[in-house]
Amino acid sequence: MSKLLTIIKKIPKTPLTFRDIAGATSMNTNTLRVSLHRLMKHGDLISLRKGLYSLADKDMDIERIAAEMCYPSYFSCEWALAHHGLIHQIPYRLELMTPKRSRTLSIGSKEISVHHLKMDLFWGYEITDGIWMATPEKAIIDILYLRRLGQKTLPVDEIRWKSVNRKKLLQFARKTRKSFLVLACEGLNEKLFH
Repeated sequence: MSKLLTIIKKIPKTPLTFRDIAGATSMNTNTLRVSLHRLMKHGDLISLRKGLYSLADKDMDIERIAAEMCYPSYFSCEWALAHHGLIHQIPYRLELMTPKRSRTLSIGSKEISVHHLKMDLFWGYEITDGIWMATPEKAIIDILYLRRLGQKTLPVDEIRWKSVNRKKLLQFARKTRKSFLVLACEGLNEKLFH
């Protein structure tokens, strides 16, 4: 095992930035870049994106890595609904909402969809252990918002509606000041909660 790999394994953080690794070593920048490239070539280190790394032998915390790669963002849509136990199937892709641009990423075999959301709609999440996760009601609002943009459909038959706080859902819809979201949530309220 190389000396650099031993140093990297002692850094108590994942994922690691280039700055994290540089701060733990006395190597100059160019030498460090070459050494990191060699570690990646040997399969000891994975480059998640430019300047962001993870050890290959560590169990990767996909949520934490995705959140780091897409900061600021919060998990939403089906990923958040599954997290809260409102749908039974674990989604194939992680879904994040961000005020930055939309894009699709991957970490290993896991896909990440990053959806743009206007800053005035960037709320309705809880922070647990550094992970920002939409509440069930905000996840539904986000799906309805993306449905309006032609990017998603609402999995009505898959959601455990009895676990959704209908008053909070309507409050959140009104808070957006988007009439199409208010109407959609009022329609869901009539159809599913009565």
